[in-house]
Amino acid sequence: MLTISIFISFFIFTLFTFYLFDRVIKWEYKNYKECWIADGQPIGFFWVPKESKTKFLGIPKLTSSNARSRYVLYWIFTTPEWTKGDSQATRLLFEFRMFALITILCSLFWIGFVLFR
Repeated sequence: MLTISIFISFFIFTLFTFYLFDRVIKWEYKNYKECWIADGQPIGFFWVPKESKTKFLGIPKLTSSNARSRYVLYWIFTTPEWTKGDSQATRLLFEFRMFALITILCSLFWIGFVLFR
């Protein structure tokens, strides 16, 4: 039962981390569009702007998906230039980082619990 509780917590934290990453990306898109384009037009996990969709079937472009994969890890440890001096962007990035680290710790705890119990 404890294993299931830990996994459900990990799952919820993961979804919320994805949501917070989407908020950071959306903020960059709305307020720093030139930086968003220079970053490779990253998409969120749940949010995809129309510029990042293909004309065929409207699926996300591979380059935008690759940019998301790069920045979801990169922004945990580095602060993008466009967030400096923007208190809202800094707060969004901080929230994303906190939940990303909680998610990582929760997953490590879950793996350790499953392997060593």
